[in-house]
Amino acid sequence: MFESNGLGERYKDFVRSVRFEDPANWIPKLRELAENGLWEMGYDIAEIVDSLRWQTTAISIFPNITKLTISYKIPAGLEANAFIAVLSRISNLPFYRNLKELDVSICKRSISVEAYERNTYESLYQGFVPDAQDFLGPEILQALATDYLRQKLRLPLLPSLRRATISVNGISIPSGEDRVWPVECSSFYYYPLTLAPKLEELRVESTDDLTGRPAITRIVERYPNLKRLELGLFKKEKIRQGLNREAPYECLGRLKKLEEVILPWPTLLREVAQTDYLSDEESIDPELIKGWVAKWVKGGMSRLKTATFEGARNLGYVITWEEITLIVENTGGELELRGNVDDYKDGMLPRLEDVMGLEYEHPDWVGA
Repeated sequence: MFESNGLGERYKDFVRSVRFEDPANWIPKLRELAENGLWEMGYDIAEIVDSLRWQTTAISIFPNITKLTISYKIPAGLEANAFIAVLSRISNLPFYRNLKELDVSICKRSISVEAYERNTYESLYQGFVPDAQDFLGPEILQALATDYLRQKLRLPLLPSLRRATISVNGISIPSGEDRVWPVECSSFYYYPLTLAPKLEELRVESTDDLTGRPAITRIVERYPNLKRLELGLFKKEKIRQGLNREAPYECLGRLKKLEEVILPWPTLLREVAQTDYLSDEESIDPELIKGWVAKWVKGGMSRLKTATFEGARNLGYVITWEEITLIVENTGGELELRGNVDDYKDGMLPRLEDVMGLEYEHPDWVGA
């Protein structure tokens, strides 16, 4: 339609947003994956690879794209090669350097132990036609995918990118230069964003826990200029986040430009007497969460306007979906609690100086 002499040729220069596939088609199944840990997609794998080849070729028709959604389903055995193949093609197109928004939504298939051998890269690769084999190339191990992107593919900078989303079931934390964390299989999805020096908004969504201290610390280190950060599980998942007693979100205070943050409701691990078992029966109280936010603001996060915590909260034997928003006000140095306030004594939280033991006359650092 948009090709030369096609009906839409005159309009191709006006196209600003392109999406590979609608992620809404598979999000409901990701909820099932989170609960059962196993999911057979039932899609034709050869057709998936052919679609990626066609999509990454057809997209070259549009020279002025500013928002791109890379979205597709893929077997776990092809995960690294498929993403690298897609980036290899689109990163050479004229619009790539001018992207303002990039969404990566990948649905990868979990397989049973019994099906592992027939779902390895080699076994899948042998079943493809030559064009598909050329598109994917030789196997790239997931643990080496970030190095491949950095050293061999040499992706260009994304100087205009302001907003990004990574929505992948089973994604891991960003890779570190020091290689302290060797098991970082799917961390390669983060790498293109490290080439976006002006990135302001980041949303990371997964079926796995992203709220531990290492994950949060890496994100803060990689993207220090964020104004908005959202970390979470696929909506309405009843999965609880196990956390160390040390404040897992403490390092967020280093994001001095942050204005809005959305995080999973944290759950405190509790040791069971005379065992090494850790129970997640104890949900962190809103008062403690409030103290974290107050500490961020006092520490220099002066632009923070709202901090939202949402997710499954354990209240005794009942698990409820909770959401509260702490609002930093310009006057009075107060944090206002909004959300499910029926479980709490007061809707208005104490003044910051009461929480932190601060002594000051004028709260210039609040909401500046």
